[in-house]
Amino acid sequence: ADRVNSVLATPDGTVWIGNQGGLDFLRNDALSSITAQDGMPGRNVTSLFEDHAGRLFVGIDGGLAVFEGGHFRTIRKLDGAPLGIVVAMTEDMHHNVWPQVQGRPAYLARIRDLRVKEEVLSPPTQVAFALAADPQGGILLGLVNGNLARYWDGQFHTFSANHGAEAGPVLSLLTDSDGSVWGATKQGLVRWNEGKAETLNSSKGLPCDSVFSLLRDNAGSVWLATACGLMVISNDELGKWAKQPEVAVEVKTFDIFDGAQPARSSFQPKASLAPDGRIWFANDSILQVIDPSHLNANAIPPPVHIEKIVADRISYPSEQEFSLPPLTRDLEIDYTALSFVVPQKVRFRYKLEGHDADWQEPGTRRQAFYNDLVPGRYRFRVI
Repeated sequence: ADRVNSVLATPDGTVWIGNQGGLDFLRNDALSSITAQDGMPGRNVTSLFEDHAGRLFVGIDGGLAVFEGGHFRTIRKLDGAPLGIVVAMTEDMHHNVWPQVQGRPAYLARIRDLRVKEEVLSPPTQVAFALAADPQGGILLGLVNGNLARYWDGQFHTFSANHGAEAGPVLSLLTDSDGSVWGATKQGLVRWNEGKAETLNSSKGLPCDSVFSLLRDNAGSVWLATACGLMVISNDELGKWAKQPEVAVEVKTFDIFDGAQPARSSFQPKASLAPDGRIWFANDSILQVIDPSHLNANAIPPPVHIEKIVADRISYPSEQEFSLPPLTRDLEIDYTALSFVVPQKVRFRYKLEGHDADWQEPGTRRQAFYNDLVPGRYRFRVI
């Protein structure tokens, strides 16, 4: 593959991968490809979607096709022209399939029985990069200006995100049974509910703000692909935050040290949950997978070791008591923890009894420095 644009896991266990160069698919962890030589009407796959009947809608180059029974069928506009570049698709409760098409102008198409029945021009502020079915009817649109819109019965209704003009586009949408809608933006994770919007970002517990995609796993936890890694937040934590938006959430992060390589993709879906519980992420260049049910963790804290003690450039033994000469100014204590899993993520606390009133939080730093010790007896503790 030259570039991974989108990924879609379907109920039969197939993982479809939209690439520049063809349509790949994984079955039983065996990779196969469909290209123009196999009858695909184009070369580059953009967006993917499977409807209620199990038909695979494939954005290809500047058009849309349906792959069914091993064959492609091209869907055209009302005037017979190709649809254009499809960036996202969804299906409403009445089984209409809606592609969002880029172009000048951008527009929504309503497809019924594999034919375009309606073309809806998108006002400049209503262009969407993400779509989702609205359980109340119609469709939801994650807009380029960071807001949310609902299109139903020929009308657009917009819900503000209340986070300013620099929010950037909504890149992914997730709907909940309580009527709330979650959106991924570069300003954080936005939640719309009953006409109000709240943003969960780095000030509320996220390691960084920019969110590319989101979905729920089989346990109800929400996974985020962000600029600083993959994150998972439990449903209980999100429920607490929804009731008290000023409270920070607990987040588990898988970053570059765990092998995560998240990045923004231009097409949907960017992430997909497979029937076996694995989550697949497309990041514009590679495909990654994580299995939430097999995240083994070592609960035993790694043993701590004092490596070196230096006072005024003189080294002292680290395994026993010792005395420093009068007028010693600079004390450095180097320590580490014996972990071979992801040593870069080991976090420490230390306390110099006789000097520090509380435990110090150096994060991943492995050194402690003191330059204001008065004569006395001290004990250094590190965990």
